[in-house]
Amino acid sequence: MPWTSTREFCHPLANLRANGSDMSASAANYVSYSLVEWMTWQGLGDIINAWRGTIDLEPIPFSEGPCLTETLRVPVTYCWSPALVPKPSDWPENIDVCGFFFREAPDYKPEAALAKFLSSGPPPVYIGFGSIVIDDPEKLTATILEAVRTAGTRAIVSRGWSNLGGDSPGDENVIVLMSGCFSMSLRWFIMEVLVLRLADW
Repeated sequence: MPWTSTREFCHPLANLRANGSDMSASAANYVSYSLVEWMTWQGLGDIINAWRGTIDLEPIPFSEGPCLTETLRVPVTYCWSPALVPKPSDWPENIDVCGFFFREAPDYKPEAALAKFLSSGPPPVYIGFGSIVIDDPEKLTATILEAVRTAGTRAIVSRGWSNLGGDSPGDENVIVLMSGCFSMSLRWFIMEVLVLRLADW
């Protein structure tokens, strides 16, 4: 996910809008990165500085930590396709978008229930939230099932850390995976589904 400040889009972890203020949308986008970095440093700065002490390095001042990688122009390579998110025009030369990395695809054979589900109809959408903990998984499961019905599609739902799907979704157009897709070949899985929601990878 992008961590380098840009005016083209907001930081994915920020919910910052310029509505009703004198700030332009592009300025709000740019500021969102600093806000997320400051919040991240608030939680991790002490841990980082304690570790630095174990290797005889001076602590990083709170005023410098959140912006250090950009200040030092540390090279960053983002591993997503520029066809999905092009490199913003305001990113400097030390920031690059290079495309996805793929390893050799392992031989993969899906579990029987998944293979049966995939072969019994059109390609499904994949819905998973990985390690995100949902406050009300039953409500989100109901929302997902309603969305699947409304869209007239089929879905593979990953339980994730929130145990989505409960005991059983009770819908023939939905299969719930216990382990998500972590144990699958990503390349194989992409070819089998219509849409991926990529929080699990």
